[in-house]
Amino acid sequence: MKLTEPKTRLRDLTDDYLRLEKHLKIGGGPEKIEKIHKQGKLTARERIDLLLDPDKYEQEIGLLVAYDEYNGQAPAAAVVTVVGKIQDRECVVVANDVGRAINPRLCAEQMEGGVHMGLGYALSEDFPSTRGVPDSLGLRDLGIVPAKHMPDVDIILIEVPDEVGGYGAKGVGEIGCVATAGAVAGALHSYDGIRRVRLPMDDAPAAAPLLPKSRRRRAEGRGQ
Repeated sequence: MKLTEPKTRLRDLTDDYLRLEKHLKIGGGPEKIEKIHKQGKLTARERIDLLLDPDKYEQEIGLLVAYDEYNGQAPAAAVVTVVGKIQDRECVVVANDVGRAINPRLCAEQMEGGVHMGLGYALSEDFPSTRGVPDSLGLRDLGIVPAKHMPDVDIILIEVPDEVGGYGAKGVGEIGCVATAGAVAGALHSYDGIRRVRLPMDDAPAAAPLLPKSRRRRAEGRGQ
């Protein structure tokens, strides 16, 4: 008599996720990938694979960010975010579909700025008030990420021109900002197993050096 492993709810959910992960990593589908290859270009994930150091740990984060938005017309956010090492240095790799990059340097700067804003939004930025009155008007108390704490950011411009928009351009800047918070939440969950559902996630270890002194004690209390 052949014994089979009983199926459990957890096994069903795991199988469903693995199927979804495989589907999302295809991106726009075989036709879009073929179209990119015919232009002599590589897809975002193909370029990231070539960029990252081989045989070093890497993790794609935020795969489900904006999943199935716009009534199923978009499988996920047009952003691929990976944490890994490039030339033996830790960095954030961001690949955005910007349509046609009319000014590539400006696009790259906007994407890097989006990561900076997204990290602050995810970990440290806050504007607390009491009965509608700000607790502080000092810039140092807002929790903006200092330049010295910014990770290296490597930018990949994905150019799939918009057939309707002006000059084929789409959007840039906000795309990276929107995806970063969800990506950070996923990375923190992988690190310590805690599922955080509020922003900023200032109880996380990664937030500690970013918080102003006026808010550190409050954050430490929530983390206990």
